[in-house]
Amino acid sequence: MTRFFIKWWADSAIAASAYPDRLQEAAKLNLKMLEMTKADLSAGMITEWGTSCSGMEGYAITEASEEDLSAYMLKYAPLVPYKVFPVLNVDQAMEVAKKAAAAMQA
Repeated sequence: MTRFFIKWWADSAIAASAYPDRLQEAAKLNLKMLEMTKADLSAGMITEWGTSCSGMEGYAITEASEEDLSAYMLKYAPLVPYKVFPVLNVDQAMEVAKKAAAAMQA
């Protein structure tokens, strides 16, 4: 099963539009998205999630299918830009390195 690393960050244009007259609305929206994230963790959609101390960027890890990952990301896409990268664990990386070494000797 493919693991995906999701790198997300806050859109500074959206963040700037929240200040100063809409600060309470921005805080409520942030809390709502954190509650959604907690629910996604509980449901197993993502296995790990973290944010920087500033709250302006972070990451998530998932083993969801491409279709489920797409549906998951669409919930956040209007407000949170992101990039998704498939990743290998150490055993997978070793296997790839062995295959590459064998191919170079052929």
